[in-house]
Formats: sequence, C-alpha cells, structure tokens
Amino acid sequence: MPHRKYLGVRMKLENLNMEFIPIKHQRLGVDWKYKNVISPFSRIYIPTSGEGYLDYRLGRVTLTPGKIYIIPAMLKFSYGCDDYLEKFFTHISAEKPNGFDALAPIRDILVIEERGEAAALASLSEGDGIGGSIEAGAIVLGIIARAAREYGISLGDAEQYSDTTRAVIECINSRLSATLKISEIAEAVYTSRLTLQRKFKDDVGIPIGKYIDERLIILAENELVRGTPIAEVAENLGFSDRFYFTRRFTERFGIPPAKYLKMMNLPGNTGK
Repeated sequence: MPHRKYLGVRMKLENLNMEFIPIKHQRLGVDWKYKNVISPFSRIYIPTSGEGYLDYRLGRVTLTPGKIYIIPAMLKFSYGCDDYLEKFFTHISAEKPNGFDALAPIRDILVIEERGEAAALASLSEGDGIGGSIEAGAIVLGIIARAAREYGISLGDAEQYSDTTRAVIECINSRLSATLKISEIAEAVYTSRLTLQRKFKDDVGIPIGKYIDERLIILAENELVRGTPIAEVAENLGFSDRFYFTRRFTERFGIPPAKYLKMMNLPGNTGK
C-alpha cells in the first residue's frame, strides 16, 4: 500500500472542536520502539498488515489487522514492532468550550472491530486534497463515535457556565500568552479580580491561573506537533526565552520538548 498522508482536519461540532493531526499511513520496522510514552493527544491506530504491540499497566495489546485501537491522552504506554507493521494513524484533539479534552472519559486502550475503515482511507488519494482530508476526518469521527457507543462512554457533555465565565474563557482564548494577567482579564470583562476568580473556580472547578497554565502548554504542544520550531513557539506564546519554556513544558509533560518531539517521531523542528 502506498504511503498516504491527509491534511490535518479541524471540525466544529456543537459544543466540540475536533482536530485530527494528521491522518497518515506508514510502514514501520524494528526501530519503531519507544518506552513510557505520554501524549496529550489521543491516538487511533488501524493496522493494515504486519504486527506490533502496546504495553501499559493492564498488560500487552497486540496490534493486528482487523482491529482498531484507540489510545487515550495522558496514558503511559510503550510500543514496539518485532518485524514490520503497516498502519493508518492519527492524533486527535477534541476540545469542549472550556478548552478541556472531551475524550478524557476514555482511560484505557479501546479495541473495536475494523469495518472497512482501512479500505475506505486507502481508497482516498492525496490528489483529493482538502476533500479527501475531510472524508478521512469523517471516517475517524465515526470510529470515535462507535467506540464510545460500544464501551458506553459519554463524550463531550457541555458544561453550563455563567455569563462571566464564558466571557473569561473567550478572553483567555483570544489573548492567550505567558504574559497574560488575571487583572487584565478582569478589566476586559468588566468585573473585579476577586469576583472573576471566585466565579471561574465555581464554574470550571480549578483556579483561573491553573487553567491559563494548562491552556498555554497545550497550545504550545499543538504548535510543536504542527512543526513550529521550539524557539519560535516560546517566542510566539510570550515566554521570556526558550529555556523558561522548556522548563514549563517539562513540568507539565515530564520530558523536555526536544525529547518529546523525538518520541512523537517529529525530529525536524527542534529549532536549535
């Protein structure tokens, strides 16, 4: 099967923003090995030939054709291949209006039957451009919906927020930077800092400062995966320098960004 890569796809659904980064087919060999991966993205693997494996706290999952595997974000796992493995794969971001992951209820690796999705993806050609990418994205969306239904998992329930908290989230999303101050947000939404902090924690469940930190590092990770160099990400998001950004990233994900990119098989944007 020829290697195919479809453009990243972003879909705006009711109360949900989904992005697939990207949908790709690849052939892997014995060098496809890494231990203790922790990704902020959920992943979907659709093997088409060969065999691989995933190891995590519940044991080993063998990757074989005829099955689809969904690996949730922030799950620690190791992967490998003893001979070769061909598969389609994608990284998935699914944000609720508050910016948090709608797929968070998935805590373990899900395995469902493959029902022609691999053939459908293979039938699309790179020449289809955006149209092919949208079709590929729809296939992936169907996989997520079917897995949630088969495992009885509720995804993406919308939270009810006060007008103040909705305005705060919109303000954060439009001005997100390491230099963003809570007092600046309070002024923008015409409320006091104390009122803002109280209402936000009541509605969202975490302090606004922690929320900003989480959103900032997740945005940084998204930019790295898209190919933006580390130094450029640090500058764009208002970090004082690359070294401070590296420290903050490491605190969040447990490894520095350059090592994270290598782990994600994205070595070309270290930005040295």
